[in-house]
Amino acid sequence: MVEKTIGRVSEFPVGEGKAVEVNGIELAVFNLGGGEFRAIINRCSHKGLPMHEAGKEVLGQELGSVDAESCSIKCPWHNLEWDLETGHNPVLDANVSVFDVEVTDEGSVVVEI
Repeated sequence: MVEKTIGRVSEFPVGEGKAVEVNGIELAVFNLGGGEFRAIINRCSHKGLPMHEAGKEVLGQELGSVDAESCSIKCPWHNLEWDLETGHNPVLDANVSVFDVEVTDEGSVVVEI
């Protein structure tokens, strides 16, 4: 396993995702608030579209959503729900890869690949 610093907490808006690349792997990193971060592969297994857009507002419409309470997101393209802890989607009975994320005492966000 490799740990990689991917930015500072302030670079990740609460309730939104951000795309980052680590060792050639594109991740969607979500700030759930309260120092909680989750990372999943940035492509849904349904259509291969980017998941980091979940929770963003475009032309007054929110694309998908980020739900800190259930630790899940809804795909911004088809509203399929993905568990950010397991990577599971019950409708498709499919999984995407998830990655451990930690926040250091200095405020850096570190992901483990």
